[in-house]
This record gives sequence, structure tokens and C-alpha cells, in this order.
Amino acid sequence: MMISFRVRRSVSTSNDLTVGPHTQSISQWPNVLRSAISFVFNPFSYNDFISFATTYIKNNLCSDLSIPHLCKTLHVSKNVLYKSFHESRGCTVTEYINRQRIKQAQKLLRETNMPIYHIATSVGILNYTYFCRLFKKSTGLSPIVYRNNV
Repeated sequence: MMISFRVRRSVSTSNDLTVGPHTQSISQWPNVLRSAISFVFNPFSYNDFISFATTYIKNNLCSDLSIPHLCKTLHVSKNVLYKSFHESRGCTVTEYINRQRIKQAQKLLRETNMPIYHIATSVGILNYTYFCRLFKKSTGLSPIVYRNNV
């Protein structure tokens, strides 16, 4: 395996090296190389990736969780994202996101008196009708009935 680095010497009189967009002092350069080599030979493990991805989704339910945005944020291709979720969770990425949103909505319905349309937007679903349809499909009850029964 061949590893190459493009190193450009700064024109300034300081002892800085620039690698791509990053500037490092010469004294820090061995640490940079060690980190790069460590990353190449000890890549992010599959379990770490799934754990990071699921944590990211749970912590960002109300923000953009589109597939292109997730791929960009997680630094993976669409195929890797789809395959990893299917193998680890047994569902698609979208199904997993919707499950997490419905779980959070159930919690909010039980523990707060927030209006249902506020709950829908707080879990990242801006369309109230779609939220009610998704909630009923997932739980068998409409959000209003769920709140009254719990």
C-alpha cells in the first residue's frame, strides 16, 4: 500500500507546513503523520459508524435528515448508508428515522400538554396531516387518542 502526502512549504519565515487546508507546526508534524497512518490502518469500525449514525439521528430529529445530508455529514456513500442500516437495524434509514420520531412524539404526548402540531414540528415533521398518518400507521392510534389513553 502506498501512502502519499502533498506537503507545501509556506512562503513565510515561520516553521509551518501546510497540508491541504490545514497548517501545522513542524513540531506537530509527527503527530499529524501518526494520526493519518493510524486512521489508514485502523479505520472507523462498523459498530462505531452505526453507533455514531444512530446517535446523530436521535440528537437531530428536528433538523434535516435527508439521505444526501446524512451521507455528507457521516462521510459515507448512499449505498454504504443504506446497507449498514439494513444489516444492523433490519430496516431502511427512513424507517429508522421515522421510528425515532414517533418514539419521541409518544414521549412528548405522554409527558407534555404541547399541541399536537407543535409536537409534529418538534420531531421534524412539518406536515401535520402526514404526522398524524405516520403516527397512526406506527402505533395503531391517532395522536389524540394516544394522548387520551395514556
